Amino acid sequence: MATIAMTLKSEVTEQVGVPRAAVIRFPYGYSVGAAFDLAMQRSIVKDALNLVYQIEEPRTIVRLPYRWRGKL
Repeated sequence: MATIAMTLKSEVTEQVGVPRAAVIRFPYGYSVGAAFDLAMQRSIVKDALNLVYQIEEPRTIVRLPYRWRGKL
């Protein structure tokens, strides 16, 4: 079964050596977006899952293009 890690810290993920990962630059606790922003959450999860098919090299980390716009 193919997997993808969602991470907020690419440096740590590089050291762990996961097969494939998606990095998102959001605050801790909000790895798929602000609370109740279902459209953004759905989009982030969909993009991360699509990376399973796109990433061909092991230990690849892809930065997702989203920007934090929520309130803390």
